[in-house]
Amino acid sequence: MGLVLFFFGWCLAATWRALYPEIDKFLGKYAPFENFDAVVLSFLLAAFLIWLLNYFAKPEYVRRRISERDLKEHGQLIDWLLQNALESSSLVELSLKGGKSYIGYVTQKELDSASDADVGLIPVVSGYRDNDTRRLVITTSYSEIILKCGDDSSEFAHLSIDDLSVLIPRSEIALARHFDWAVAEYFGQTESMNPR
Repeated sequence: MGLVLFFFGWCLAATWRALYPEIDKFLGKYAPFENFDAVVLSFLLAAFLIWLLNYFAKPEYVRRRISERDLKEHGQLIDWLLQNALESSSLVELSLKGGKSYIGYVTQKELDSASDADVGLIPVVSGYRDNDTRRLVITTSYSEIILKCGDDSSEFAHLSIDDLSVLIPRSEIALARHFDWAVAEYFGQTESMNPR
């Protein structure tokens, strides 16, 4: 690749010298070595190609990172957390203003969506936070149904996992956090009802 870049740099330098003979005389007198201009042009060409590849290779990645930075700077950390959970397929806990809590996987969230847009979530368990202890009380586990979705031998063969998805208005979310069963159980934040 280096030889190809040098070849193009040398071609540009030769063209440059042919069009502007005074530059050829100047370089012949002051350049530290022969084809100095070809080497410099090769480095400039390499830098430009690296920039070009980074610009066009992953535009979605770049757009997402810029949007994440904007969300963090404008205090929309819940939106950033939800997008991060979606990309990493990690569990989140969403506690709603009405007291209901869901633990599940985010299936739908756009970084540049309005702050009141819906958030898609496939719940693993749901429940509520106790008003006094703030401990998560789990009332419903969806894991058995999730495992049976699409299974021809079960009564849930007609369902797909997406059919269990709930859409939550972003404006109803009071608390959002990444969720880990082991950490929650260690600190006594939830009943031992891990649906593993």
